[in-house]
Amino acid sequence: MASRLPLEPAAAPPLVDAPAFEAGRRPLDEVLIDIPDPAPGELAAESAAVSAALASLDEEEAPSEAGVAPPKERVPRVPAALFAVVGAGVAGGASWLLAENAGAAVVAGAAGLLAGGLGYIVGYLARRALAEETTLRSLLGRGTSDSLWTWVPARDEVWFSPRWQGLFGIRPGATTDLSRWLERVHPADRGRLQQGLDALASGTSRELRVVHRLTVANDFRWVDAHAVATEGAKGATVIAGSLHDITDRRKAEARLAHNAFHDNLTGLPNRAFFVDRLGHAVARARRNPRYRFAVLFIDVDGFKVVNDSLGHTSGDELLAIVAMRLKACVRPSDTVARIGGDEFTVLLDPVDGEEHTQAVAERLAASVHGSFEVRGHTIQTSISIGIAMSDRRYTDAQEILRDADTAMYRAKKSGKGGLRVFDIAMHKSAMHRIKIESELVRALERGTLTAYYQPIVRLDTRRIEGFEALCRVPREGGGMLPPVEFIPVAEETGLIDDILLRMLALACAQTAQWREQHPDLYVSVNVSGRSVRPALVGEVALALERHGLSPKGLKLELTESVLVDTASAGAEVVHGLADLGVGLYIDDFGTGYSSLSYMHKFSIECLKIDRSFVSALDGHRMPSIVETIIDLSNRVNARVIAEGIETEPQLEALRALRCTHGQGFRFSPAVPADAAGKLLALGDDLPWR
Repeated sequence: MASRLPLEPAAAPPLVDAPAFEAGRRPLDEVLIDIPDPAPGELAAESAAVSAALASLDEEEAPSEAGVAPPKERVPRVPAALFAVVGAGVAGGASWLLAENAGAAVVAGAAGLLAGGLGYIVGYLARRALAEETTLRSLLGRGTSDSLWTWVPARDEVWFSPRWQGLFGIRPGATTDLSRWLERVHPADRGRLQQGLDALASGTSRELRVVHRLTVANDFRWVDAHAVATEGAKGATVIAGSLHDITDRRKAEARLAHNAFHDNLTGLPNRAFFVDRLGHAVARARRNPRYRFAVLFIDVDGFKVVNDSLGHTSGDELLAIVAMRLKACVRPSDTVARIGGDEFTVLLDPVDGEEHTQAVAERLAASVHGSFEVRGHTIQTSISIGIAMSDRRYTDAQEILRDADTAMYRAKKSGKGGLRVFDIAMHKSAMHRIKIESELVRALERGTLTAYYQPIVRLDTRRIEGFEALCRVPREGGGMLPPVEFIPVAEETGLIDDILLRMLALACAQTAQWREQHPDLYVSVNVSGRSVRPALVGEVALALERHGLSPKGLKLELTESVLVDTASAGAEVVHGLADLGVGLYIDDFGTGYSSLSYMHKFSIECLKIDRSFVSALDGHRMPSIVETIIDLSNRVNARVIAEGIETEPQLEALRALRCTHGQGFRFSPAVPADAAGKLLALGDDLPWR
């Protein structure tokens, strides 16, 4: 049962040899300390059973006592609740308590409070213990988690706390000296520690701080050695200090450092690690023209399909297998890293040249190519590799990494399992792509991306029945970006979704306005395969509602590949669009898979014949593919629109084949909305009639 004991200042004489730089003093009758009632002659319980409520320390200077210099150091004002009791006991009939907080310490004794740095307080108490034969050394040794020690160099008198002896595996009561410590210090650290101890003993230094390794039970542990030198009662130097075991902290720091530069999934170095290592290689190559290295940028082919169809767990397992196989193919001097998603990089350091690099790349590709068993599924995979050779024109890691990425992109475009070495032509192409991307972003941000409308004409009457809305992006400095250039970039960068939203808004708003005078008019909008995602149905519905357009006024043009390659989730999207009531068109029909099955499955309303087939119609040749497409559309009750009609012979040939609708320069190019409105207003007086 703990009792609340007021410690009276009159219980014992003041602390002798009060340190010249004590930071603050307060009578103990203002402090209440809860400690267990000690048995006669025994020490109080250890710190776990002790709680303290110390008032904040005064920063004001205390009155000097006779023979004591004014305070020279101050302890910041710290709330008492932040102090933790690390020792308590009874010595000479008076109660003692030691509390510490982040290097600051307080000793509560019968004479008052003594506050200062922890190292100094420990040294002060140890000096008193040596001089007065008190039990304070034992008290401190039991109360703190550190391993404490004192040393009087003049007498080579050493004291080690029980915790210190336990750390070194020394039985209590055994004769000890500093050699028992030094012989267990790691050879690489021993010199620094010995130098510090010698400096304390000689008086050239008053404090020691050395982090070093100790051999303990055939293993190394990290400790923080801290000591201070003070003057004892008879003028002899007394050194007191502690060893704080920081092994767990060092391990935690090592884990954090490792995790900061390694990928958790594969265990490989991450982008930060790779870029740092690559930066050193670039700098070395600039200093030494004969030194050569290479960077390989690797992308796992078809990974998205695995992730989407089998789940992220299977995808992660596949990446781990790929990482292991890549790592097994390179030398210890090389670096394999995972820099994100399904992308890996390899630094070959050094290389003999391009031929050597390509041979390694082919070996890497062969190690991954083939079947993988992942969670009960057999997966066929391959990798696309881009290579960038070292060159003195590179000034940093990002430049050569960018070029390797560009080469990988080219390899991927050539087909799965491709391999390409970067060249200057690729650099120019990459710069052009970056410029196009900037133009797209600028047009979207400024709202200058617009829609042009090409008339869709009924061939027998040559009247306008609808329009195809085509995206137009103004080029900085004038003119328009060609769609053949900006659409691939938009798809690669993900900007295609933003473009589609803009086109839906423009087309729906304009069509709703036109339908006030022409109620049967419709407008078609192209949808990229990359935009066929669950959110699309809601986006289309919102555009229709926001602009007050009937679903019958909007047609969506999809490619054959989208309908054939669409997984179950994508099929739900297409069905959802049909359920909205919008018409579904197949664009560029005949260039891909051409199948009746998906036409029935998705309620296709119209087939659009690709312009490449129309251009072959000159009145003398009738490509069978055109006739087949038209016949197929009639069998499934779908309309046909021929694209790219430029001449009258082409028009007549299509009519002879019973094609019902068409568009092209024979009628009109795509024009701005106001010009398209003027064409509608002409009625039967259209220029091509």
